[in-house]
Amino acid sequence: MGIRDMLVVPGLLVAIALAGCLLAFQPRPFQRASASVDEAARYREAVTALATDSRDLRIAGTLRPNLDTKTRLIIPNKCQAEGEAEIHAYALSGGVEESFIFFPALCLWIEIGYDEKKHSIRLDLDFISAVQTQHRSFTIYHVHPRGSANLEENLPSYTDLITLALINGAQILKPDFNVNHRIVTQLGVTDYEFADKKRVAYLIEYYRKSGLKGFEAQNLAYEYMMHHHRKAYHLEMMRCKKYSGSIQQQLAACSPLRTEAFIVSFRPHTADQR
Repeated sequence: MGIRDMLVVPGLLVAIALAGCLLAFQPRPFQRASASVDEAARYREAVTALATDSRDLRIAGTLRPNLDTKTRLIIPNKCQAEGEAEIHAYALSGGVEESFIFFPALCLWIEIGYDEKKHSIRLDLDFISAVQTQHRSFTIYHVHPRGSANLEENLPSYTDLITLALINGAQILKPDFNVNHRIVTQLGVTDYEFADKKRVAYLIEYYRKSGLKGFEAQNLAYEYMMHHHRKAYHLEMMRCKKYSGSIQQQLAACSPLRTEAFIVSFRPHTADQR
């Protein structure tokens, strides 16, 4: 099947991603975890998507799940290592899934999940899109609060990979765009990304020239949902299981997993995080 045969009606993939994902600023440290009018104004200035957000802001001292759909958690004053350690501590609890955006330049985390369940979560894609109008560099974290007995739970589901395509696809032509995707489990941290960004950029340009400007990401996601892409990822996971040892040793031995479409890399938690 050629590329022309795979162009799809706009909007087809949005519902699919929501159902299964279930994906120069000088930093000035935020001083307190308690909320105030001035602090809220600072957060809304640093991340303007918060200014039009339908949820009320709630300042939290630790990264944790938020089951209240009327509020959005903001966790300031935590850079990458500390934030990942707190997510890892939560993953050990075996609770529900949760997701956060992390801004490295700000050492700021914002919760972006809803409909949290033990094996699924939905991402606030509208909020993520609003963030992308201001910020070009951030990381989306997705916690799997399980994984010690199942290799697959330490890797992105295929719907996680499709969500990556939806979020990153439309922005990949921008030279300063750098959005990373990570999963944190009981055993470690897994990064996943496009295997060939030049190929993705070519496809996005093709869709745009084909009259689908504004819907490039949906068509990219449709391309990567094709059977041969899904099968290739499944085979890579099966390859990992052929290694002897614990699940963590299997993941370390077969990392990175690579297909034509995606690269998935695992790193274990450091000794002080275990």
